[in-house]
Amino acid sequence: MRPVLRAAAGKERDMHARILIGAAALAASITVAAHGQVAEQNWPSSYLNVDLGGPGGTTWSGWTLFGSGYGAGSNNQGASGYIAHNYDFASNLTSIVVTIDELRNTGGPFIATNSPYARTTGQVLFTPLVGMAYTISGAVWMQLDGASISNTLTTGAVGLEVLSGPSLATYSGGVFRSGAGGFGAAGSIFNSATPTSGASTGFLNAGTTYRLSWDFIISSTMNNDATLSGNVSTPQYGSFLQISFAVPAPGAAATAALAGLAVLRRRRA
Repeated sequence: MRPVLRAAAGKERDMHARILIGAAALAASITVAAHGQVAEQNWPSSYLNVDLGGPGGTTWSGWTLFGSGYGAGSNNQGASGYIAHNYDFASNLTSIVVTIDELRNTGGPFIATNSPYARTTGQVLFTPLVGMAYTISGAVWMQLDGASISNTLTTGAVGLEVLSGPSLATYSGGVFRSGAGGFGAAGSIFNSATPTSGASTGFLNAGTTYRLSWDFIISSTMNNDATLSGNVSTPQYGSFLQISFAVPAPGAAATAALAGLAVLRRRRA
């Protein structure tokens, strides 16, 4: 074989070897990513609180890594919902969902406390074991009604941040019914499509601990208004906050690398 042809054949063998090594490395890395977990901290680092002001106010605190309902209520105030953790076929955590099924303030006669409230707050701390994407989704919709002698305010705040570090996304919203004329008011107190800062999608670094927190509250000046009513305006599970974690499909990048190897073989043929 001539020296020039021998050199060309050597280069081709080197390229062949590099593609094989690259394909194996990609297959290994994708396998790790596909089985990568999101390590979530349990109670008390991750928690959900319900606090009811006004007559008969009660409190509740808890959290679960699986799924359970939460709630507290009285005749005039109530807050309830559900915590869910969703997993894929490989037992990877793919999303955490907190539904806001009730955030209620209602009126009635003989109410001594003029400014009752219902509130639910919470946070979840989690650490990705591999780099992955996140998506925040959901919305909390409210409907407020009553007479001209009362008014109601409801607000919501949501944030995703590095623990003791920078913020990735914040959300804030509010609906106020002044009572003038006795008209109602409606709107969202959280909408993932309209972050106040940051973005609803982004990337999470492996080994970094993040915090997702929320605070939803409704409060009223009732003035003995028996017609006052404020609550979420969607069916059960219709108002929610969710964070999803993207787990790459096994073998996607490795398949692309092997396809490149097949092209090289066809060229050699």
